[in-house]
Amino acid sequence: MPRDSLKFVSYNIHSCRSPRMAPSLEDVVNVIENTGADVVALQEVDVNCPRTDRVNQVEEIGRRLGMTPHFFSLVDWAQFEHPRENEGLYGLAFLSRMNLRLLDLNQVHLPVVSPLSEPRGVFQMQFDWEGKPFSILNTHLSVQRRENILQIEALHELMQQVCSERGPCVLMGDFNSPGRTRAMKRLRSVMQECIPRGSPRSTFPSRFPMLQLDRIFTGGGLESYPSQVLISPSARKASDHLPIQVELKL
Repeated sequence: MPRDSLKFVSYNIHSCRSPRMAPSLEDVVNVIENTGADVVALQEVDVNCPRTDRVNQVEEIGRRLGMTPHFFSLVDWAQFEHPRENEGLYGLAFLSRMNLRLLDLNQVHLPVVSPLSEPRGVFQMQFDWEGKPFSILNTHLSVQRRENILQIEALHELMQQVCSERGPCVLMGDFNSPGRTRAMKRLRSVMQECIPRGSPRSTFPSRFPMLQLDRIFTGGGLESYPSQVLISPSARKASDHLPIQVELKL
């Protein structure tokens, strides 16, 4: 029977390290595999970093799941001053099923308040699925309040443009915001949030979730549906965040 919906997952994988900083790539793969997702937005992805055994994490996870990897490097540790890291890349990634045809790709850098701030951005891709084009966007915003507000404001402007020019779109990521700020309310003026149903609704920290930092939004005429925060023994130990998923009709 032909499908009329796709499943989307957003997951901050903490560089495939558990809350106790133990290697957790196997658990991350198991968590994603159990979702049956068609599109996965990943945050905090390491590529060839010594701290995570020089594994290209998005390539390896994609290979094990039979999904196509896409990576946006935000930090080149060889060029970014850090007391413990001096090699490898770090950023955002997508995994997509083979039946999704890539139409376009865009990488956007978000504003920061200091040259020493961690670079932040938005990874934007457009796909075609059975003749239906749609855009997906992945972001990970600053934990610093002033930067976070600036970045959400920039995201609001970007989403206004994407929704009006590109049609159906899905925005996912770790927003590092409790959701009640004026900036988040402005973002909701152009996007509809897929509110989690059931328990838990919070995504962080994974062992005892208290904060909803990870979110999924729809726009451009795409109807929102309730999302679900995924909690399981594997998810609790795979990362310090829990993944969030939603199934959307295109």
